[in-house]
Amino acid sequence: MNASRFADALCGGLKNVCLQREYLDAINVFPVPDRDTGRNLVATLSGMFSILRTKSIHDFQALYDLISREAIQFARGNSGMIFSQFLKGWIAPLRGKDTANSDAWSRAWRSGRDLAYASVARPRQGTILSVLDAAVREAGRSEATVDSEGLERLLHVCGDALLETPNQLDALDRAGVVDAGGLGLVLLIEGMALTERGADIPASSGWIAGHLDLARLNGGERQPNLMGAYSSSYCVELLLEGPSAGLENVLERLQSFCDSLEKAWGQGQVRLHLHTDQPFAIRNLVPEDVFVLEMSVEDMRYQARIFEERRESLRPTGLAALVAGSGFARILESMALDFVLDVEAHPFSAEHLPEKLERIRCQKLLLVTTHGAHSSVLEQNLRRLTKPWELVMVENEAEVVAAGLAFDPNEREEINRRRLTEAVHQTVSGSLIADSGTGGYRFKINRKSVRSAPYRSLREAGEALVESLREEKSSLVTLYAGAGLEGGFFHDLEAALAERFSDLVVERQHGGQTHCLCLVSVE
Repeated sequence: MNASRFADALCGGLKNVCLQREYLDAINVFPVPDRDTGRNLVATLSGMFSILRTKSIHDFQALYDLISREAIQFARGNSGMIFSQFLKGWIAPLRGKDTANSDAWSRAWRSGRDLAYASVARPRQGTILSVLDAAVREAGRSEATVDSEGLERLLHVCGDALLETPNQLDALDRAGVVDAGGLGLVLLIEGMALTERGADIPASSGWIAGHLDLARLNGGERQPNLMGAYSSSYCVELLLEGPSAGLENVLERLQSFCDSLEKAWGQGQVRLHLHTDQPFAIRNLVPEDVFVLEMSVEDMRYQARIFEERRESLRPTGLAALVAGSGFARILESMALDFVLDVEAHPFSAEHLPEKLERIRCQKLLLVTTHGAHSSVLEQNLRRLTKPWELVMVENEAEVVAAGLAFDPNEREEINRRRLTEAVHQTVSGSLIADSGTGGYRFKINRKSVRSAPYRSLREAGEALVESLREEKSSLVTLYAGAGLEGGFFHDLEAALAERFSDLVVERQHGGQTHCLCLVSVE
């Protein structure tokens, strides 16, 4: 792989990381649960991404110079410091080479891993460092290749190492998440593999969808105050400039002054990220020959409290629905639902759905849809949601309407779940369909797998269906006209049913569905 291809692949990897900012923030609980890993990685990497996207890179020295400059200027947070130093060390062995062959690839990963370790005052397993160890082992295999296949293999190995991080750190295990910084590295590799394969970088990560589930993080199993056991209150970012001896002196003094310290070196400068209870006493540790070019202080307990308060202010339950038919979409939009999608009017993409559902401000989301509506792909993509969710599968759109009518946005999730279940099971419905063999019509009773013999007219089939559905306590028949049922036929059917069943109220609605001529519900 030459420098130009490598830079293109790296650009795709950086984009993949930046696109998952919210997810990375949501799973950030170590070393402190201040929920800013995504923010810090975007601050660190977005400048590199913007330059690589618009500027052609033809040699590894130019790539190294770019990363070194961006690392010292823009590295932010614990994860940003480690990530930037990894990138710098990763590219360093490739300088002066025309291509990254297998041997150079192996040395690059070792160099990146070593500089990442050196950037941390107290290295811990269960972090991005563990994932880097796995990458070094894989890249060092004699069979390792520097191409899309090699990147896919690397993604698999590093992904497995990431999934082990909860077993290595109690904080991750308690929260039910993997290490956020380690996930950033996995996303980088995933994006590089996609780019090298010639694929676009999607808005959401396929690796996340296939391997992670955030339900525990924001659900009842997550510990309510992970910040409580952490000793330091403040996060401090510093950019210092001075002679090497003076900068080393500062680092030595800070070692015993804080309980987390990461550093990114540049020419005559060092950027520091540390956690302490005495942020403003730091200046007293800086000698006269060292200058403080930048200093920022954030209260981590305040950040954590805001995150919790924001979560607690959410409505207990949200409701979304996927339906087939423009009429059903309009009916549901008039109710208290948070999101409605007509899968027949809009090309359905389960991949982009989580982005839309993520905007619903609720503690738990219920998504109602019909059986067969992309259920397996849908469930896989819903696992990317950072909020707890439940997929409620129903037989048809009439049951979706019943669920929407039963929903109360201000009620607790368990109450809404019970109300929706009762409403759906009390809905008796069937479908009128054309019989292509005879030119007549049949009916099908939902939930009973009953399918009638053909009738000569739609009226006869409709009357037989309502007769089969009605019960002693029934009072209302609702007809939902499909896209293929013309206005005259629909009015005739309504009039015939009103005449035949004079003890029932018959009302009509436009459903717009294509899977049947008319959907009939009896209540």
